[in-house]
Amino acid sequence: MRGNRQSDATKLRRELAETERGLARCLNYILSSNTPPASVRSKLQDLEADKSRLETELA
Repeated sequence: MRGNRQSDATKLRRELAETERGLARCLNYILSSNTPPASVRSKLQDLEADKSRLETELA
């Protein structure tokens, strides 16, 4: 049981890191291109929601 919780936490941390990388990529894309931020707003909102959920689950 304990090992399973550690495995779940490891998976959540990995997913959180991936989500944070996605957020950084989106922000870098917005800052380095002429593309309007509105075109990636939905993806950013999804990633922010995922990040919040993952942080809550890890707490």
